[in-house]
Amino acid sequence: MTRIFTLLFLLSLTFSCEEPHFISDWNQEAAKHIKTKDYNLAIAAAYKSLEENKGNTHDYYSHYLIAFARRNQNQYLKAIDHYLKANQLIPEESNFDFARYWILNNIGKICELHGHYKSAITYYEQAASIASEKDKAGILLNLGIANKATGNLDEAIDVYLEALEMASQFNDQKRELALLNQLGLAYKEAKDYEKARVYFENVISYKDLVSDKTRKYIGRAYHNIGNTYRIENRFDEAIPYYELAIQWKEKPQYEFISYKDLGQIYYERGDFQQAQQYIEKAVAQYAAVDRTKDNYEVFRMQELVYRKLQDDAQQALASDQFYEESIAFVSTKETIIQKLSAAQIDQKINNFNQVSSLLQLNGQYEITIALVAGLFLLAGLSILAYRRWEKVQIYKNVKEITDQLNSLAQKPGEAD
Repeated sequence: MTRIFTLLFLLSLTFSCEEPHFISDWNQEAAKHIKTKDYNLAIAAAYKSLEENKGNTHDYYSHYLIAFARRNQNQYLKAIDHYLKANQLIPEESNFDFARYWILNNIGKICELHGHYKSAITYYEQAASIASEKDKAGILLNLGIANKATGNLDEAIDVYLEALEMASQFNDQKRELALLNQLGLAYKEAKDYEKARVYFENVISYKDLVSDKTRKYIGRAYHNIGNTYRIENRFDEAIPYYELAIQWKEKPQYEFISYKDLGQIYYERGDFQQAQQYIEKAVAQYAAVDRTKDNYEVFRMQELVYRKLQDDAQQALASDQFYEESIAFVSTKETIIQKLSAAQIDQKINNFNQVSSLLQLNGQYEITIALVAGLFLLAGLSILAYRRWEKVQIYKNVKEITDQLNSLAQKPGEAD
């Protein structure tokens, strides 16, 4: 009995003298590297935290940081692996739900990026069910995009409207503009062009209120209105909106698209000289844009313009050859990525879940043994009390950094 009380005393002394260890120094270092997009350094720092602080409450945060970095390096399967590990290690307290719903949201985003929309919807719905009211609008935005991608426009519109109401309550201008733009895109896809333009005009009504972070939505809205008029062959009405979109350009990608669409309008009107001017402006921006099949279309347009003008047969042939080779390359690459991703994502998640189930079964026996041992070691109560206090402190520190990191995360599909 004396030995037991001596042990209890030593344990209490040890924990009472221990300096609280909230977020490890290595995790703080990893978060800094993520903010500067030094992802390899971030991964190395997070692994160092796992190595030096194994078994601590904040291990889940190390895995979260690794997953975040892997995702931004396009290493999606490795990202999912660490998101799942992070989810498994999150403390049970409800005040850590913010970590759970961001993990579920990010897994959903990876599924969406690879065209795995049904799985994405499942994860987004799970995330939304536990998200805070303030963050829920962003998750519902992603859910609406995934529903729209499956052709379920009515469901997408309902989700967008629910999210828009939440974003308005919290004066979240970025989400409001993104949601208004997405509502316009949904109605455009439903071929209700008048209603689509109403939502795009709502976005433009914010043009005197936007910040540097939200002004991009104004340019996109102008471009999207131009698209609706072009689809209806109302070219004279489309042209001014494309020109305004260029004035509000967010980055070369969108300036490129507007130039390309203007070139196409003038080509369809038979004004090949004017078409050539805009197409050449688009080609000049080509080096700065993402490589997709749609963007290679500009070389097809260039080839057609050159042939119509009979201006430069050699240049026309070069453009045509570049287009054909590029399309073949990108189509093959996209097909391989798409097929592998859908199968691998499912396999990765299923394998992890199977292993987790076995660990949980073994854990039940371990808990039973621990409870019996706890009858003899009253020190366990002191440890649990300390750990609970530690987790509350971790929550306060981690949530702030996690929110900052998620604000940096790219959100593909947020607006065209």
